[in-house]
Amino acid sequence: MYDYLIKNGNVFLGKYQGWLKADVAIKDEKIVSLKPNIPASEAKEVFSAKNQVVSAGFIDVHTHDEMEILQSGTVPAKIPQGVTTVLLGNCGLGFYPIVEDRKEDLKDYNSGIFDLEGVEFDWKDLQGFSNKLEKRGLGINAASLVAHGSIRLAVKGFDDSKATDEELKIMGQLLQEALNQGAAGMSTGLLYPPSSYANQKEIEYLVSILAENNKIYTTHLRNESVELEDCIKENIELARKTGVKVEISHLNLSGKEIWGESDYILALFDKAREEGLDIHADQYPYQAGSTLITALLPQWSMVDGVENLLDHLKNTSCFREKLTEDIETGIPNWDNIIKSAGWDNIIVNSVPKESMKRYQNKSLREIADLMGEDLHDALYNLIIEGEGRITILIFSTSQDDVDNILANPDILVGSDGLTINGHPHPRLYGTYPKILGEAVREREILSLETALDKMTRLPANKFGFDDRGTIAEGKYADIVVFDPDVIEAKATYERPSQLAKGVNLLLINGEPVYKDGKYLDENRPGKFIRLF
Repeated sequence: MYDYLIKNGNVFLGKYQGWLKADVAIKDEKIVSLKPNIPASEAKEVFSAKNQVVSAGFIDVHTHDEMEILQSGTVPAKIPQGVTTVLLGNCGLGFYPIVEDRKEDLKDYNSGIFDLEGVEFDWKDLQGFSNKLEKRGLGINAASLVAHGSIRLAVKGFDDSKATDEELKIMGQLLQEALNQGAAGMSTGLLYPPSSYANQKEIEYLVSILAENNKIYTTHLRNESVELEDCIKENIELARKTGVKVEISHLNLSGKEIWGESDYILALFDKAREEGLDIHADQYPYQAGSTLITALLPQWSMVDGVENLLDHLKNTSCFREKLTEDIETGIPNWDNIIKSAGWDNIIVNSVPKESMKRYQNKSLREIADLMGEDLHDALYNLIIEGEGRITILIFSTSQDDVDNILANPDILVGSDGLTINGHPHPRLYGTYPKILGEAVREREILSLETALDKMTRLPANKFGFDDRGTIAEGKYADIVVFDPDVIEAKATYERPSQLAKGVNLLLINGEPVYKDGKYLDENRPGKFIRLF
């Protein structure tokens, strides 16, 4: 007797196998039969999928869902989109390893972007962190990259000096320990301190350990604007030199200076893969990015952490003067977001205090006018008032480049979504249905088959989820059933916390967690996936 039977669906078998009109039978977490006309009497529960797509569940390779999962055990915004697996630890931001005398530094490091209220940091490594998630009960699958920022913080704190040979050795040991415990690889966030303080020697040393373990290296590039080409070429050379698998995070062309160059940028990836290098990128289907407001400042300003930054902004006039000079003139190798996007195109979307709500959904220029202050002083005072815990939307890319990258069959999908108090980026709630509804059905930018492949098989192969990502006998039954004529994102920049529509059934490890628009909260079939 089967546990569940999905009948009469249009089953997407994968990029190379195509479609099959068939039933899918599930027992003990796995797909055990895939063929037409399986009798309904052979299953305990039957779901009708007539005129609907049956696909492997979507794998979100770029998330920041750690705190949401710690606090609720799932990611409610992702479930109605068809997401069954999320990858944590991106952009060099993470919650392990923890060295006791650096624990407060780690909290400080993450407090700007994550709500840490009520969270006990009572683990030390990936094993402890994942055990806590599993004990909480998971309504979604999760895996994790180890964050380079956390590794560096554990060894050097917010010190921006080069790592010594002994410090590199300790970093390597912490990385190897995480890989031994099942980390999918390592991420860097080269825009964000302390990850941004690493020199090439440090990156190459750690990446060589990843290559030895056949694990992936993902990176938020140090520059996504005028130096984008150089940054991609650096990573191609890194893959060539070490043999590591590389994933460029949230590929976009930021700033009008490089708009229209997406064909050339994509060709760099194609040529590298033709050479035999394993290098890809992921993307969210929106023009706006989102990050911490402190990312608008040069990295040197964050030496010794957020509290030190706030103290200097409050009390040191020459500190402000130097910031203003660097923002206006630029610094080599620094991604000057204000210069590439402009004051009018950077919007405050989340603030930590009720008293600051008047700034929400306003541009930096509008906020400066509201304060009656110079643009730079308004920014610094805003950072002080929000204690660095403000997130922003950055409108700096062209729709043509977004579409061109999205249409490429070798670019993976990743939401880069973050659950925050207030006003999240709509990508948290809308990434997958936006592609399937708007880009596929309405605008015909790419085919349904290509879109599904970018969400399932391609990420499974890239990151090593070998028993997921396709509908086949013996695979884990991570399955989404959706109506291709109905699926759509409801989230907008103005109303971002709107649930998607069109997904009628979501199974994780063979058990339903979402059915006919309702969460089945009592079901917690998710696993923490350790990759060895």
